[in-house]
Amino acid sequence: MLRLQMTDGHTSCIAVEFSYNPKISLNTPPGTKVKLSGIVDVKNGFLLLNDSNTTILGGEVEHLFEKWELQRSLSKRNRSNIGTEGGPPPFVPFGQKCVSHVQVDTRELDRRKTLQVTMPVKPTNDNDELEKQSATVLAGHRITSHHTAL
Repeated sequence: MLRLQMTDGHTSCIAVEFSYNPKISLNTPPGTKVKLSGIVDVKNGFLLLNDSNTTILGGEVEHLFEKWELQRSLSKRNRSNIGTEGGPPPFVPFGQKCVSHVQVDTRELDRRKTLQVTMPVKPTNDNDELEKQSATVLAGHRITSHHTAL
């Protein structure tokens, strides 16, 4: 039994698949055109659809279809790859320790150059000479500022 929201562009209504209709399923995209014919019973504000009063014409509404297709593809990936590469980690209740099946050899990590602390490289003699001259010139000058009252 499926619940469908239907509109003709002006009026909206809710329909229920009262008896099985193989042409209507969860794979029927939004915006699909449906032709109602004959007498359609209404109960508690719901149109009661069956195979004899409903014809699926097909078609789609692009912006509704794109959103629907995205939601479908995301729902398939939602929890299907828990704990695998690229998937979310498995849920662990608070107060329990995480149990990892993968053992990491930390000695290998310690040997990597990217994690080692290195000493900064001292600049070459050309820069040393420039720094000495700059320090000598700056030491010989006193910077003062003058304030004038208005």
